[in-house]
Parts: sequence; structure tokens; C-alpha cells
Amino acid sequence: LTYLPFIVKAVARALREVPVVNATFDEATEELTLHDRYHVGIAVAAPNGLIVPVVKDADKKDVAAIATEIERLSADARAGKSKLDDLK
Repeated sequence: LTYLPFIVKAVARALREVPVVNATFDEATEELTLHDRYHVGIAVAAPNGLIVPVVKDADKKDVAAIATEIERLSADARAGKSKLDDLK
């Protein structure tokens, strides 16, 4: 177990506590959309460059589940087998 799952869990908790950070701004309509789901991207060094798969709903997972998800996402990225849904 590394520090990364704990960091991902802490980031998800912080996003929940400060909702404006978990938002998008549409310049055309000048609207701020607050999101109620907490997905956290992690950088993975892959043979062809940096890939950022996403741990979805990190706030709902415990640290062990986040660690398992990070391992799967990292292995897929390094093998060049990342699914499009894992990168959104």
C-alpha cells in the first residue's frame, strides 16, 4: 500500500467540502456548474507518455478499494490497454 490511495481519498473529501473546486465554468453562458460526483485523475507513466486514468467516485470507496482501482488503472495504462471510459 502506497501513499497515493490515501491522497486520492483526501482529495475526494476536500472536493466535497469545497464544492466550487469541483466545478466547471462555461464561458459562453457564464455559468458555473457544481458537480456532485468526485472523480480523481492519477498520472501514470506509460511507454508512450503520460496517461491520466480516473478513479471514479473516489469519495464512496475505502482506501483499499482505491488502491485496487489504482493498481488496475496503472497496469492497463502501462500495457497500453486503457479503456476510453477509464480516461474520461
